[in-house]
Amino acid sequence: MDALELRFGRYVLLATAVGDGEQTVTPAAMLATLQQHCGVVPSEVVIEVACPPHDLWLTFSTEEKCSEVLLSSMKIKCCRRWIQFSRWCRMVR
Repeated sequence: MDALELRFGRYVLLATAVGDGEQTVTPAAMLATLQQHCGVVPSEVVIEVACPPHDLWLTFSTEEKCSEVLLSSMKIKCCRRWIQFSRWCRMVR
C-alpha cells in the first residue's frame, strides 16, 4: 500500500472546478486547457471524472509534468471556472 500511495502521490492530481459555473468541466475540456496552458499532450495524462462530478482525477506519465501542472493551480480556467489542483493523498476520497 505504501508503494501505491507513493506512486499516486507523485503522478496523480485532483482537479477541482471552483465557483458556480453553468458549464460542467469535462475531461475533453480539461485536456484542451492543459494542452493550451501547460503543454500537456494526450499521451501524457489520463483524465477521469471523480465524485463529486466537478472533480477530475489526472494521472500523468511523468512526475515532472504532474508537478508542472500542480504549479498552475488557481492560475488557469476551464469552462470559465478556476481550476484548483492538489496532489493525491489517502484522505482524499
